Amino acid sequence: MKGKCEQAIVGGTHINLQPFANHMYQAGHINSSDGISRVWDEDANGFVKGETVACLFLQKKSDAKRIYATVIHSRTNIDGNNSMGMLFPSSDAQKDLMIQTYKEANVNRQ
Repeated sequence: MKGKCEQAIVGGTHINLQPFANHMYQAGHINSSDGISRVWDEDANGFVKGETVACLFLQKKSDAKRIYATVIHSRTNIDGNNSMGMLFPSSDAQKDLMIQTYKEANVNRQ
């Protein structure tokens, strides 16, 4: 198919079965002190651990019967392992990732 896909089921899971990991997050003051997730909020005060199982059905827009969302573009990186660990990604690398993603997706970031 030359690298093209008509449809895809994409799934992922994150289940923490190690109680010690949550204790480490709490002891390291990584967890939110009030247990409330406020991602990208000025009142954010830490990480809230959660478990999930998610699955998406992706297909070409022209073949879709219903459209709930449109994926414009996607990129990922993890550079924390190169320095202090995966929980400490480089802010410069994250900024570069966002800029490159916006450029490739032709999104005006202003």
